[in-house]
Amino acid sequence: MEDLGPLFAHPGDLSDPTLGTIAAILAVVALGLCVWVLVRRPVTDALLAVSLVTVPLVAFALSDMVLLERSKETEFCVTCHVMTPLLETVTPEDKALAPLHITQGAVPTAQSCYTCHSGYGVHGNMRAKLAGVRHMLLELTGTYDLPLTLHGDFDLKSCLACHAEGLAFRSQPAHAAPEIQQALLSHQMGCTGTCHPAAHPPQALTGGVSQ
Repeated sequence: MEDLGPLFAHPGDLSDPTLGTIAAILAVVALGLCVWVLVRRPVTDALLAVSLVTVPLVAFALSDMVLLERSKETEFCVTCHVMTPLLETVTPEDKALAPLHITQGAVPTAQSCYTCHSGYGVHGNMRAKLAGVRHMLLELTGTYDLPLTLHGDFDLKSCLACHAEGLAFRSQPAHAAPEIQQALLSHQMGCTGTCHPAAHPPQALTGGVSQ
């Protein structure tokens, strides 16, 4: 295939590798300071505080930033085998909402799962991270239920953050109807299953197991 140039090149890893490098260096420095303080020199309160508390905490914080950033990537999500069928259904032929958004470039491909499931704003990001920890525990313990279902109400603001100001969205009479707006905002009605297709095709929610 002909090289289309840098404009069409995939951006690759969206996280900053510099943070990981700094964290690793600080971890080595912290270890060296611990050895130097405890073996070579008398232990002083100031140096002990730096070597045993301050430097490791900074290293941990930077490492955590790298981990949280990389956990946004779709590649990270599908490392759980139960999620693999969700990615396999992302084809131009599938008309479910998730494949439709991804194949049309409506959401960033590298962070497609996180974009829709993170909710909106700072609290949405926090809830997404906590949900991610829960998902990993379920995967490790094998205590998830199939077919996969949404845990709690989907945050409608995730949809509105992109669509609310769109001309195509605002031109629809149903979207302007006060009763419809109230039903959506109160979670009495959802976008999917009523007017729009489901986010994922049913066969993708079985974890690759026949139901």
